[in-house]
Amino acid sequence: MSLTLVREVGFEICFKDHHEKIIQAGRHCCRVDIPMNAGKVPKHSKCLECPRIMETYISYQCCQIDGPMDALH
Repeated sequence: MSLTLVREVGFEICFKDHHEKIIQAGRHCCRVDIPMNAGKVPKHSKCLECPRIMETYISYQCCQIDGPMDALH
């Protein structure tokens, strides 16, 4: 998507069009994040959009709330 198109049509419309293309082009994954301090985490969870049991993953996240890494050194 070109910057010229965004300027002519507007960001909101370009974003919506691009989002719809992504949704139509590939498979959609549903995700639920449960913080470690939430207490007991269920062993299984059903997908919010279909009856399948969701796969369980462990992930790590850094939100960089204190600025870039250089700020720490």
